[in-house]
Order: sequence, then C-alpha cells, then structure tokens
Amino acid sequence: MAGMKKEEARRAVVSEYDRWAKKHPNDARMMGGFLFFRYLQDEKSDLLDFRAVGDEKWKIVHGWLRDRLEDLNHITAERHTAAPAEWTASVRQL
Repeated sequence: MAGMKKEEARRAVVSEYDRWAKKHPNDARMMGGFLFFRYLQDEKSDLLDFRAVGDEKWKIVHGWLRDRLEDLNHITAERHTAAPAEWTASVRQL
C-alpha cells in the first residue's frame, strides 16, 4: 500500500482499529488511541504510509478514531441500543 491517499488510509486504519479493539478491549480504552497507534507503527506501518509532516500522523489517526467513535455513538443512540464496551470506553478517553 505504498503512498496511500489519506481517505484510503483512513478507511484502512479505521477498519484495522475495529479488528484490534475487539481483540484488545482493555488497550482500546487506554490513552485515547495511542496504544493502537503504537501497534500500527510496530506491526502495520504500511497503514501509516500517507503524506503527513512530523508528528502529524498521530494527530491525523487520532482524529480518525475520534470521528469513528462519535459516529458509532450517534448510530447507537439512534437505535436505542448500547454500544460495545470497547467503543464507549474509548470515546470517553478521546
């Protein structure tokens, strides 16, 4: 995935977060997504192959995660059902 465009990278990162959060619910609740970002750096660095300057990649990924969690909470509220625990705890951290 060399040189992904940001939208392509956003979709891939959010999809990976969905998988990762299910496997690591405790980590998903901690540090506002930073543990997930470290996971990306260590094990899925190809998902971070998009154009950004300096530490902007963390800020960009953090924003994508925050937006995703807000979207999920909005959808969940509309359906009047509870969100998965890993998501609700994570959104409070962001």
